[in-house]
Amino acid sequence: SLPDAHKCWEMQRESLTWFSVRNNQLSKIPSGIGERLTALEFLDLRDNRLDSLPESFGEGLKMLTTLHLQGNNLLTLPGSISRAAGLQVLELQHNALAQLPEEICDLE
Repeated sequence: SLPDAHKCWEMQRESLTWFSVRNNQLSKIPSGIGERLTALEFLDLRDNRLDSLPESFGEGLKMLTTLHLQGNNLLTLPGSISRAAGLQVLELQHNALAQLPEEICDLE
């Protein structure tokens, strides 16, 4: 899993715009990632072993335009995904999703 309270998150808080951890063995994403990486525009988490995302996942990701989640084991998405108000591309194929949160309709 990604480090939860590592110094690099604080150092990159306002400058990191593109982050890819594609094709690894990640099974967990730290809660509060959006609050730590507020300038993030592109996030690639595809082809990992994620079965869930933190409930607070969308918090603070106001700049995020592209989110790749395909190729994981996701069963559901948190409603907070709708707080990533700038989201234009959301890739979800090759997961185990049975339903999407109603809040996803709040994305424009």
